[in-house]
Amino acid sequence: MNKKIGRNDKCPCYSGKKYKKCCMYSGRTFSSTSDTQQQLSPFLYEYNSIDLLKSFAGLTLLAQNHGKNVRFEELSRICLRNFNDNKPNVSEAALTKYLNENYSTHYLEDTVTNLFTELITFYGGDYIVFPGITESGTYVPSKLLTAIYNWPDSEIPDCFKNKCKHTALLILNLSNRVAARLRYGRYIFEKVENNLIFIPDSTRFSELKEAITFSEEEMTQLLQSENIAREVLGMFILDIHDPKLANVHVEESPLLTKPIIHHNGEYIITSPATLSYALVDFILAEASMSGCLTAVSNAYHNVIWNYTQLYLKQLNFSKINIPAISKTPNSTIREAIYRFDDDKLAYVQYISSEEETHEKRMQRIINSTLALREFANHQFMDISLISSMGQYMFFTYGNIENSVSLVMPIYDFDTLVKLNKHDAIDLWNFANARDSQIPSSKIFGASFLDVFKIYLENDYSFYVSDDSSSVILHIEPGYASSLYLEAKILNDEHSVTRLVEGRLANISVTRKDKYAPIYYSIDELSAGNLNMAIEGFPLPVWVSTNKNSFNIPVTARGMYFQMTDAIAFWLWQCQEFINAKLSLLKKTPIAFRFEFEQEDCFNHIKRNFERDPALASYFNISIDGTTISISIPSAIIPY
Repeated sequence: MNKKIGRNDKCPCYSGKKYKKCCMYSGRTFSSTSDTQQQLSPFLYEYNSIDLLKSFAGLTLLAQNHGKNVRFEELSRICLRNFNDNKPNVSEAALTKYLNENYSTHYLEDTVTNLFTELITFYGGDYIVFPGITESGTYVPSKLLTAIYNWPDSEIPDCFKNKCKHTALLILNLSNRVAARLRYGRYIFEKVENNLIFIPDSTRFSELKEAITFSEEEMTQLLQSENIAREVLGMFILDIHDPKLANVHVEESPLLTKPIIHHNGEYIITSPATLSYALVDFILAEASMSGCLTAVSNAYHNVIWNYTQLYLKQLNFSKINIPAISKTPNSTIREAIYRFDDDKLAYVQYISSEEETHEKRMQRIINSTLALREFANHQFMDISLISSMGQYMFFTYGNIENSVSLVMPIYDFDTLVKLNKHDAIDLWNFANARDSQIPSSKIFGASFLDVFKIYLENDYSFYVSDDSSSVILHIEPGYASSLYLEAKILNDEHSVTRLVEGRLANISVTRKDKYAPIYYSIDELSAGNLNMAIEGFPLPVWVSTNKNSFNIPVTARGMYFQMTDAIAFWLWQCQEFINAKLSLLKKTPIAFRFEFEQEDCFNHIKRNFERDPALASYFNISIDGTTISISIPSAIIPY
């Protein structure tokens, strides 16, 4: 029986520290499991290594095996250590028996917080990826690619961008083709009920093995069709004689960064669930060697901080200018002060390094703000958002006076916002309930969202029992997994094509709400462009205004948003009547653009509820190519 070491358990090395802050990332292993499995490797030597590698890689591509990735990585590593290609293939019965008896679990496998399939948008459109148990799933690679190619004035060299583009296209296309072969779509999730490795029937098993196998011809076709330099492929091919395969520590397996085997004219994706991890590792290593890691890091954190400010507004935080924050002296600190409620302020600090000066700066800014007459009777909440580019980051935090404090990973914050259920006051109430009901020393094994979920499940309280005097929470890592999964499925982030200045572009969108397949682009909205896409048509359909929202009077912006949403909704409602006609057209996106006649009438609406039976005749509709322009009369106001 394998003994599972929790992230927040005391480290078995007897240092007295938590496992996650001591030996978890050192590669040191304390379970007897690895030693036992090393002794069992003769079984793997009895069978053809290529067939076994295909089997283990294929089994990771079953939703029933989601989260069992450490076992597959370990099996593949041992298989390569005992490599042979002249033995018979293993039978399904023998493999099932061996896996059930020797690989029933692994202590490094926590509850998964990723979906089985996720998605990354890049040049060429959307790509399905298998995130496995990679922390935060596709969040880091997606934001990293956005930063490198979309953040303005980043000072990232073009030669670096070009190399990363070839690399990303290779990795993402390999993953996407594997998914396509198995007919997988985006954001698949299936609850895993059995911890044993699931083996399907022989027909499906063969499909899985074929899905991760590329012939020389297929690989050449992929490289040529996507204009990918062949030398990029070599960077991810593992030498089967690599001495690093002797390292028993799963966290240091070379398969994580070189997930492809090339043997006898075949390319085998031996670790499909670590392709996105390998991509991030390559980008950061290449940035370091190219001398542009600082530029890449700054662009990455600027992108996330930009999204963060939009999300804070979504949570009903209103940014205000404070003299104490005139100019941040440290590029690793991004900060702002926000008002929420009538008498509350929030200091939000985005932290991307392990420097200890952040806490002192926070205290100084809070004290100087409260010293201002206009904020003398205000209450403060400080929020620290911790962010790294996928690397482990150790962060210490002390008490802040005159404030209630929240510390959370940026990915937890991103998830919280995308749940679309909570606001600033909820965070304030949570922080106060935690401080009053649970001493800080009595929360074990929890991330921010783990604790927040306990709070929600107990009717916004931490009193989980009748004994309210002694609340001690022991929370299993991954307890909030359902929240991460819910947020991803609810938002359904992907891209929709649209004509931009006469050229097709892939626009990243997120779902507006759960009631209709209507999507909007956060990036475009932040630039003042209000566009909504409706799915379910045989071609992309968009609704937009005829002007940038920054040029719309503040009093009228809500009406423009509501009208955009209303037109999108009714187009969705009419799909069954117009899809047959639209299917006869080319796949070029269609745009419905509208404007208000007599806009002043919409700025200050006076409802008289007198309906005009001739209303339909007042609309002016024109068509120019794939754009339908609609002029909306003020006579619609009573409706």
